[in-house]
Amino acid sequence: MRFRSFAIAATSMLGLLVSSFNAQAGFMSWNGNAIEALDLNGDFTSFEEFYDYDNAFQWSSNTGLEEADTIVMFLAELGGELAIFSTISSPQGGSKGQVVFDYTATAGSMLFLDDPDESVNSAGIKFKYGSNKSDGFIYSGLGDFDWSFVPSFFNSSNVDGIKFVSFSDGEFSSASYSSLFSLDEPLVVSNLQLGSGNVSNAVSAPGTILLMVLGFTSLLMSRKRLKF
Repeated sequence: MRFRSFAIAATSMLGLLVSSFNAQAGFMSWNGNAIEALDLNGDFTSFEEFYDYDNAFQWSSNTGLEEADTIVMFLAELGGELAIFSTISSPQGGSKGQVVFDYTATAGSMLFLDDPDESVNSAGIKFKYGSNKSDGFIYSGLGDFDWSFVPSFFNSSNVDGIKFVSFSDGEFSSASYSSLFSLDEPLVVSNLQLGSGNVSNAVSAPGTILLMVLGFTSLLMSRKRLKF
């Protein structure tokens, strides 16, 4: 079974330097663990096929992971390539709503927007959907190299928050949802290189500062003990 591990980091609104002094604000992985991707190999020929737009449900996704009035994000692997999936609300329940989405990324590109007439401009990507409908996107072109993807959701209505899904053995049946995050909370999705202990630069800087602070504090405590 092939899957990759990732980390979700939440950075403080006060900035990287301030957040580096607070472990919870600086780094927050899903349930304290790396997020594992869904393995689509052998079952699907493309990421779009798994998204299943406008098939079982009109103008909606059909991944089986959607939740009403909630943004759900997860990662999937196919043919050695990784993609970030995001679904907004559910075709099997949920209110009429909207959200504006924007992002920055160090690699990859937008593969699919649900549905084709979504407006894309300098203000972001606007998703509008009816009750018992969903919207979303697929962002692909990611691999084993270091990368980061920073999503932003704003101007939302009837959206309770965002959840991340992890797959403990890469199988759909092992899907496990995170708690609900506020859309106001800055989030960074980044590749965690197994065995290297490194994450992409977008989230490693606060950790580096934090380690320096801890090391300096340890040194001061050691000097105090020597005096006594």
